[in-house]
Amino acid sequence: MTVVDACDADTQLDEHDDAHEQVGLANRILVSLVSKANLAGDEVNHGDRE
Repeated sequence: MTVVDACDADTQLDEHDDAHEQVGLANRILVSLVSKANLAGDEVNHGDRE
């Protein structure tokens, strides 16, 4: 299984041959979309949830 960052995948695949190999050999690919705000610990607005 390989995890691919949805925001940076095109850049990483262009710049790193290893990334191509990992994606090509993976039997499963998980596309991740995590914002930098979430990683920094900022609160996420979930609409009307408290």
